[in-house]
Amino acid sequence: MTGNLNLFSSIWDISPSSVGLPDGLQTNAIKAGSVSLADGITLRHVLYVPNLAVNLISVSCLATDANCFVAFSNDICVLQDRTSKSPIGLGKMHRGVFVFQPLSTATVAAVSESESYELWHRRMGHPSSQPLIHLPTVSVVSPSLKTICDVCCRTKHSRTVFPDSTSRVSTISGAKYFLTIVDDYSRTVWVYLMHDKGQIGTLLRNFCNMVHTQFGKLVKIIRSDNGHEFDSQPMTRFYNDHGILHQTSMVDTPKQNGRVERNTVIF
Repeated sequence: MTGNLNLFSSIWDISPSSVGLPDGLQTNAIKAGSVSLADGITLRHVLYVPNLAVNLISVSCLATDANCFVAFSNDICVLQDRTSKSPIGLGKMHRGVFVFQPLSTATVAAVSESESYELWHRRMGHPSSQPLIHLPTVSVVSPSLKTICDVCCRTKHSRTVFPDSTSRVSTISGAKYFLTIVDDYSRTVWVYLMHDKGQIGTLLRNFCNMVHTQFGKLVKIIRSDNGHEFDSQPMTRFYNDHGILHQTSMVDTPKQNGRVERNTVIF
């Protein structure tokens, strides 16, 4: 209901209808009509009440007549189109009631500024922008207002690699190298220390025997980088004798062995 005739796009006379005011007084609605609330949103059967100081909107009418979705928080009310989920308007709490404003008004900037997005970004544990657009209180934020989060930049960056060392430090047992084996199905990791790379052949043979004895399975495929220790004549004979396919990654493409490479970085 409203007391402003200028808001009506169409209006007609009705039988006087009694309306109770918050101060306890009674008045009459003498006309009704249609009022355009926002682009594509028109409220029908809006009552015209002379001398009514404020415009009052029924939430049930918004949900039924205007096909809108209304979400409330502590101090903000967001109005969205039920079909497209696009924001239409919002209301801010003022003296116990929500004051509605279309998104086209300048006052929406106070709610749509980047601080609102950043606040919820921190509250939700620094997720990407996709989960946040489903929150009614931040769905009105324009993508252009999203700023770069300094915390995300710092925590998601990897440290610059150390320069190659000119010397190798041995373990207590004298090992200088290690062999990492990852089961592609279970992601189980085995790590073997080596004094030199010539031990790889023995370690792989022992590993295949261990898998067969302990798990009752046969190793069918071994994928490695292009290291010569994996492609030597003794290893080729071992692959052929046991029916094992040996696959190698492309040159300068460690991403093909990404699961093993990630473990190598950790170690």
